[in-house]
Amino acid sequence: SSSAPAPGGQQRRGHQRVCDRFAQGLIMLERCTMWLGFLVALLQANAIVGADDREVPALPLQLRATVEVTAHLVDKSRDYPPHLKIVHVKYDYINKRAHAVVEKGYDEGKTFIRRYDSKYEYMVRTEPEAECQRSYLGEEMPAPSLPATATFQGMETIEGDECEHWMDDVGSNRVHIYLALKQVGRGGDFQRIPKRVTDEAVMDGESVALMTYDWKNVELGMPAETVFQLPADHTHKSCERYVGGFPYLHVFHFYYRF
Repeated sequence: SSSAPAPGGQQRRGHQRVCDRFAQGLIMLERCTMWLGFLVALLQANAIVGADDREVPALPLQLRATVEVTAHLVDKSRDYPPHLKIVHVKYDYINKRAHAVVEKGYDEGKTFIRRYDSKYEYMVRTEPEAECQRSYLGEEMPAPSLPATATFQGMETIEGDECEHWMDDVGSNRVHIYLALKQVGRGGDFQRIPKRVTDEAVMDGESVALMTYDWKNVELGMPAETVFQLPADHTHKSCERYVGGFPYLHVFHFYYRF
């Protein structure tokens, strides 16, 4: 005859089922908390007002990023002029300084250091031969900002990131602006982070993409002060004086420039 299961075994299996359900509940709670935070951010971004009434958001003031700039009308089969530019940016508007290393494209191999705080800018490169130039920088550092005429178009997914889509339409020219909503730090707030800008010309109802600025590996926060110093083998006096200054670097259309 069959024997009844031992009471102790039934009790252990019962405890195991309770523990399993409790663990599953914790996992679901963690997921719900994460999605709740994201939904709160979406509700804040999509306040219950008309799209035309939505306030244009502010841009981060301190960050590091890799920027890929694509010129759509340039022939990609030719080496020159280059259709792609890659720039590694360290940006600190609060302390009025910026640093850019051009990895690829026009100005390849050059490093630009803008010190609006000390009124000087530098261009440094090591190849094909070492060179350092300095110039007086008397103007104020342009503040990062989106145009007040930009309007909210909705939410879109860009490279896996949920982004706000803004557009500035002036008739013959239209700019699409994408700001990713990302949680900064574990359990931190969701913030808007520059993701992409595409500038396009509009003629007879047809649009043609001109330039796209894609931001990769964005880190918010103040870059180290040492980043904005000249390399050890150069000093302010050893750099050749260059009259007239250097052109702006546009790294998110003209919304970020220095």
